[in-house]
Formats: sequence, C-alpha cells, structure tokens
Amino acid sequence: MSSEYIIEKRKEYLYCVYDLKYALEHVDEKYFKWHMGQRSEKEISENQKKSEVEIEGSSKDSYCERVFAYELYHQFRKLMCDNKKYGTLLFNGEQRKDESFYDDLFKELEDNDYVIPDLILHEELGNKDIHDGQILYIEIKTVNNGNVYSDLKKLSDLTKTSLNFYYYIFIYVDGTIEELKDKVKGIRKKQNYNELDDNILCICVKDYKARCLCLKKIKEMINKENEL
Repeated sequence: MSSEYIIEKRKEYLYCVYDLKYALEHVDEKYFKWHMGQRSEKEISENQKKSEVEIEGSSKDSYCERVFAYELYHQFRKLMCDNKKYGTLLFNGEQRKDESFYDDLFKELEDNDYVIPDLILHEELGNKDIHDGQILYIEIKTVNNGNVYSDLKKLSDLTKTSLNFYYYIFIYVDGTIEELKDKVKGIRKKQNYNELDDNILCICVKDYKARCLCLKKIKEMINKENEL
C-alpha cells in the first residue's frame, strides 16, 4: 500500500484510536498491578524476579501484561457493541492468522521473529490475501518491564512488511510519557533507536489518563533536551 493510502485510512479509522484511549481510561487500576501480601523471596521464582516482580521488604507488587490486556479487551468490546461503525471488524487477543500468512511474514522480518500481537483489530481471520481492513496492531508493556526496545523494534519491523496495519500501537501501562521518554533515551545510548519507526503510536496509561504521542514526538523531546 502507498503511504498516501495509509494516511487516508488512518484518518478514516481514527475513531478506533479514540475509542481505545477511552477504553484505556476505564481500565481499573487494580488491573495494572496488585499487592500480593507478604512472601519471602524464596517463594518467588527467578523468572518472576527478572520480569514481573518488585520486592519491597517481604511484600511485592506484581504486574501482568496479560491481565491488563484481558480487561482492556473487555472495555473496548463494550464500545464496539454500541457502535455500528465497527460492522464486521473483529477484536482479538494474541491472534494468529493463516499459517502460511505468518510463515511468509516471518521471512520478511530481519530476525525471523515469532510475531503474535497482544491485541488486534482487523477485518477478517485466517485469510492471508486480505491486507486491507487491518486497523490496530497493539503491543503492551508494563512500567516495570525494562525491555521496551523489543516491542518498539518489533512494531518498527512490522511497518516494513506486507501486514499493512493502519496503526501500530505501543501501550505503556502505569507509566507516564516522561518515563517512556527516559526508556527511549536509554535505547538511544545502547541500540540504534533511529531504526524505530516514527509513526508508532505510544499510549501511556497512568491514573486513569491515557496520553498519546507518536514516537517521532518523543524523539523530538529527547533531541531538544540534548540541545540544551
């Protein structure tokens, strides 16, 4: 698809982004993280220590991106049911399309990554020939997950493939734009952040507010700081 076509389609389906923002602002904070009470460090696996758990004394706050995604799915589906504009569009979690479609997609990716979206809004399942009607491709990270680069890189790589979604969206849970900016600033020092696509829409969700900025704007904020 041409860039002009994608731009026009983004305008046509902008209401989906507004609805996503509304849904995000109606996900209760109890789905962001929850207090698990007192447990010893020995009771917590090494994997949890690295990816999901913060320990303060003998208690911990636990984050789980999948729990958040399920509640976001619920909130967004409620909006879809009340809006005829969505017509035949489908909202799915961790959805794979036709096997051969994904086999071809992996070949297009530089690292042949295994790519499954956290959430996806699209026209049709299981059809590798339909590239139009691909609306939202969503990846989710919680604020305690340090590997923001992996999702931003994945989304950037997908923008160069035949997947042809109108919006590639990165949702940062329980974090602010400033916190995400600091993460991206860290990427600049360690990885090639210029390869991250400027059009990725970043949505930071904190205190029942969802603030949206494209990655280009976040890069501009970082560059401006460096000029000072």
